[in-house]
Parts: sequence; structure tokens; C-alpha cells
Amino acid sequence: MRGNPGRRIGAVTISGKHLLTFAVIADTHMNQSEDTSSSPYPANALANARTRRVVAELNRRDLEFVVHLGDLVNRSEEHTSELQSRRKLVCRLL
Repeated sequence: MRGNPGRRIGAVTISGKHLLTFAVIADTHMNQSEDTSSSPYPANALANARTRRVVAELNRRDLEFVVHLGDLVNRSEEHTSELQSRRKLVCRLL
């Protein structure tokens, strides 16, 4: 390429002007507290620390926005009753 050869990220060369930069994350599975996890999977016990690390990395970048695709928290009885209350409230508004 002549002129601006672009920036190389992994196996992809990026050239031209970016309109915006954003991040996509999913499945953070945040726990109710640092020492409690309602998940049956041992790896999810580390979810809060892992999410803090991801957020710190995202904050270091010049992003326009971040999209979270879902599964923010691990489901628990406490969350289930709270979600049911909110669902009832939203249904009344519709």
C-alpha cells in the first residue's frame, strides 16, 4: 500500500478513518457479593474480579460506547423476586 499503510491488529490491517470505536461484552455473571456465587460453575466465583478487570481495560480505551449482550448477573432467588416486581411494573405501564 502506498501512503498510509494502516495499522496492523493481529492478522488484519486497518486503514482509513474510523467513524467510532465501541466494545461488546457479554456474560459477566456478576455475583451478589465477593464471597458468594449462586452459580454451579466454579469459574463464576471469580466473576466480580474478572468484570472489574474488563471495565478497567475498557476505561483505558477511547470508546464511544459499550454494548453488553446479556447475562449481567448470576440468577438468585433475590434477583428473581426483584425481576418479577419490575416485570409487573412494566406491564402496568404498557
